[in-house]
Amino acid sequence: MQPAPPPNTQRRHPNLATSPTHCGACGAACNATNGAATCASGACGITCNAGFGNCDGVVANGCETNLSTSATHCGACRATCSLANATSVCAAGACAVGACNAGFGNCDNVASNGCETNTNTAVAHCGVCRNACNAANGTASCASGACGITCNTGFGNCDGMAANGCETNTSTTLAHCGACGNACSLANATSVCAAGACAVALCNPGFDNCDRVASNGCEANLNAASAHCGACGRACAAGFLCSAGTCV
Repeated sequence: MQPAPPPNTQRRHPNLATSPTHCGACGAACNATNGAATCASGACGITCNAGFGNCDGVVANGCETNLSTSATHCGACRATCSLANATSVCAAGACAVGACNAGFGNCDNVASNGCETNTNTAVAHCGVCRNACNAANGTASCASGACGITCNTGFGNCDGMAANGCETNTSTTLAHCGACGNACSLANATSVCAAGACAVALCNPGFDNCDRVASNGCEANLNAASAHCGACGRACAAGFLCSAGTCV
């Protein structure tokens, strides 16, 4: 009976050219941080997991960069977030606005163009996004983040509030006739504002606007004026006085 052959006691050695745990030398393990280590021709490599990158090109520290949050490698290595007029952040691998610089706003809510709106001067976004300046009866403006308005002819911003535009029709408003604060109050008369000028609507009893000048109202006292006794132009003769509208 033939004796059994001795067992093969030869130790199997790793392939130093391809083994990620013994790459190029025994015990020289390739770094697999955030990825899958590889070994080719005795040199380490790495295949990164989704969301990570070997952005410094150094295999020894694995896939060191989180592409989901790194502002300098956002979504891909060397894809730097640099948004206009803003502090940029990287969220889920996409550039986003962290905060707008003073005087700017991301009013269109589109991250790619950053904080595109100058809120110091934009009439539609004055001071803050979507704060549109009122242009009622005028031309709106925005300066230093505050609304203003230039009124059309015949209108005035008489309450000083840009928010409601040029609210006053200065062609017809008694309290602001022709200009803000120019109130119609004619003597002995009911006043009106017509085409921006004060006029007599009706004289008080016993008075008349005999000189046809609106600015002095109904200036003639028909009960006492010798030149207009009882009616405009009815003058009392020499030696007569006007009393209760009658020459005596």
